[in-house]
Amino acid sequence: MRTVKTAATLLAGLLLLAAAGAARAQEDEGDAPPPEHQMSAAKLKDKLGLTDEQVQKLDASMKSAKETMKPLGEALKQDMAKLKEQVRAKAKDDEIQSTLDSLQKDRTALREAMEKHMDESKGILTPTQRAKMVLGMAKGRKSFWQRSGRGKGKDRDEDGKKG
Repeated sequence: MRTVKTAATLLAGLLLLAAAGAARAQEDEGDAPPPEHQMSAAKLKDKLGLTDEQVQKLDASMKSAKETMKPLGEALKQDMAKLKEQVRAKAKDDEIQSTLDSLQKDRTALREAMEKHMDESKGILTPTQRAKMVLGMAKGRKSFWQRSGRGKGKDRDEDGKKG
């Protein structure tokens, strides 16, 4: 049961990252993100062994997730900017608390949207395909932290053992 929740959480994270990356790139440059940063089911087809039908369904689900999460991500971004300005301006605690409450609502709405799209994904991918996705995301997350120099394991092997 925990593996399914982990897979669902990681797939939700993937969808959120894809939506956030696309939204940020479009906002910053007014265009779509570069192809290497765009997430699509077609890119996952060979890695996960998706059928053509699964690719179509997953693409539709990912598109829907992006459309749903973009305004939620924008609200979160605006509230973060507002909070930053309030702290800089030494705003009153009740004003800051109001913005913190709004941020919490933004995060909750994003999480609920991710969970909805995760439920859709569960009906598309087999357990083996979800497992491959979880493993691939874990590997990507590990290499990200290692490249950034902030994560543990710079001196560890693939199994996390010091080497």
